[in-house]
Amino acid sequence: MRTERIIDVNLNRLSEALKVAEDICRLELADVALVRRVRGLRGDLNPVAIALRRRVVGYRDSRADPGRESGFDKTPRADLRGVLFANLKRAQEACRVLEEVAKSEIREVSPDFKRARFALYDLELEIAVLLALRLDLRLYVVLDTATVGRRDLGRIARELAGRAGVVQLREPKDLPTREFLRDARIVRAALAGSGTGFIVNDRVDIARTVEADGVHLGQEDLSLKEARKLLPLTTAIGVSVSTPTQAHQAEREGADYLGAGAVFATPSKPEAREIGIAGLRAIRKATALPIVAIGGINAANARQVRRAGADGIAVISAVFARGSIVNNLKGLAKSVTG
Repeated sequence: MRTERIIDVNLNRLSEALKVAEDICRLELADVALVRRVRGLRGDLNPVAIALRRRVVGYRDSRADPGRESGFDKTPRADLRGVLFANLKRAQEACRVLEEVAKSEIREVSPDFKRARFALYDLELEIAVLLALRLDLRLYVVLDTATVGRRDLGRIARELAGRAGVVQLREPKDLPTREFLRDARIVRAALAGSGTGFIVNDRVDIARTVEADGVHLGQEDLSLKEARKLLPLTTAIGVSVSTPTQAHQAEREGADYLGAGAVFATPSKPEAREIGIAGLRAIRKATALPIVAIGGINAANARQVRRAGADGIAVISAVFARGSIVNNLKGLAKSVTG
């Protein structure tokens, strides 16, 4: 059995996949270290690939290759992250094929492709860690200006800084963009360096402009797929859900976490449908994504919500309705970490 065409195809597959990965690391992630890693892999393999290609290129028959047909590979790519990981996997598979075929034909180069395959496994893990959700969702405070007003946002945000895991800025739907942007910059500056993540509600454009850690989308907002096209790969995207079906859909589309509720009746959104603890449990069973429960949650019921499967609690009134913000946060923190 001739192996030249197998070698030729997989050399092309490996080269193309590494180039896609390099360009995404360079132009989207802007990570110099990752770019050097990919280029280093390409450089290490280049002498071997050049020598092999000279031996096999004459056997190429692209017109007879079934892979030429446009419908041969219909695997969907949800977003640029999907493209990146698909091409890393493609490069790993090509290395494996070349490694195995070379064992019977050109044994001296088989170890080169084995080393490259394991280097690609390490690179895949490194990129996965880089893009993984790095927000502490246990205590997620919604800074709702309809509740707290807009005058003292900086002071309030400073009180939340380092005490809440995440702060989400929620503004009225009809607030002019310039005013929303002004508020987002104030909150972003107040939280900077504190370890508290900053999420913008609804507005992908605002989140991108202020370099927020994430954006949170409702069921009626811009679709997750479209939002991902507009945001850096490292920006987290959360999605509001109230049913297992919505949770499954959000996970399939690439959400980083879910906001599930309203678990209990809440004054901040009286129109929200109450799903109860049973509804929260059903959503937990439907998804492996982190879940932040929202709606009527306070220090008295937070543990019950966590036991039902929530990874964190989103709170508004429990922090801002009465008493000291700092003291309220301390009480809530005990409920979610104790």
